[in-house]
Amino acid sequence: MYPQVLLLGNGLYRSYGEDSWKEFLDSISQRTDLQGDLDTDYKAPMFLKSQLITKRGIKSALEKTDKKFFGTLENDDLRKTLRILLSTGFDDIITTNYDYRLEIAATQKETITKSFLDNHAHNIEEGKRVEPKYLIKSYQSIDYSGVNNRIWHVHGESKKQDSMILSLNYYSRLLARIIKCSEEAKNRYVSSQKKSVTPAIKSWIDSFILGDVYVLGFGFDYSEIDLWWLLERKSNEKANHGKLYFYEPVSNHVSEYNEKCQLLKLFGAKPDNLGYDVSGKSENEKKKIYSDFYLKAIDSIRQEVEKNKKAEAGK
Repeated sequence: MYPQVLLLGNGLYRSYGEDSWKEFLDSISQRTDLQGDLDTDYKAPMFLKSQLITKRGIKSALEKTDKKFFGTLENDDLRKTLRILLSTGFDDIITTNYDYRLEIAATQKETITKSFLDNHAHNIEEGKRVEPKYLIKSYQSIDYSGVNNRIWHVHGESKKQDSMILSLNYYSRLLARIIKCSEEAKNRYVSSQKKSVTPAIKSWIDSFILGDVYVLGFGFDYSEIDLWWLLERKSNEKANHGKLYFYEPVSNHVSEYNEKCQLLKLFGAKPDNLGYDVSGKSENEKKKIYSDFYLKAIDSIRQEVEKNKKAEAGK
């Protein structure tokens, strides 16, 4: 069986009224002179937009923000939904989010302490320290309801502000490390499978390439050059590997949605809107549609993971 992997973005949180990416950018903005809407009027990719609004002072802008983004979880409905994901039995949970709502959901608390996170942080290489930034081999080990979850914050963690991937420089350096890690694997996947041995997972990159990856709440924005590169790398892998399943309703910008879906298909991914469409809908209507969509998507993913695990157990 291929690793069962969840790739979680901020979209799920937004459907429960949590802060959007735009609201996060607004919170670190150092500009009062920019006109128009940051989402629609400014076309620069996110790693340049973040530099624009902070006047290339991302690090100092992050230091001035309050600790809300560090992670609080007051919404009981969101907590229940995250607990469903935590109890699904993914081999790995990959998230582009900096916050710790997933980790908090496993507890009875509304926030989380740095000491708790430090105690649950691990490097997948035995005996090695957790990476301070560019988190390729470092993850949070979180137990919930008898299931251990490896949670990989692939774009950094808010308690390590220097690990947060926001600027072009950081995206480029992260991508360079991903490419290096991928090249180091060389023919390891194929040679392991030829010996009827499951390839070892030495980083989240291995899980992404080899696994069945279920994408939830992550829109595959074109600025996410690291994950687009990895998706193409996954599609070129000669070893047996899983597919990437992309869940997203048809968007208001139908032509852009179709373009993205066509690109995903070219790289072997399987987009699925589950019959949901937010085109031409009001904000209130979209909120209801997205809420229903995510619950249906989670149920679909859980069924697929359970089916795969049962098939593996029956071998």
